[in-house]
Amino acid sequence: MNNKSSFFIVGKHAVIEALKNPNRKILRVFLTEESKKIIHRNSPNKKSFI
Repeated sequence: MNNKSSFFIVGKHAVIEALKNPNRKILRVFLTEESKKIIHRNSPNKKSFI
């Protein structure tokens, strides 16, 4: 069975956990400019995915 459904995940903690999951295929990430600043401030040495 080939399940190719797409869906949105919302909420800070749910999104962070989904991004950490190596088995999840991330197609696109939507975020606000403020969230982007917070992510970069909290993880300055990690490779950016944005």
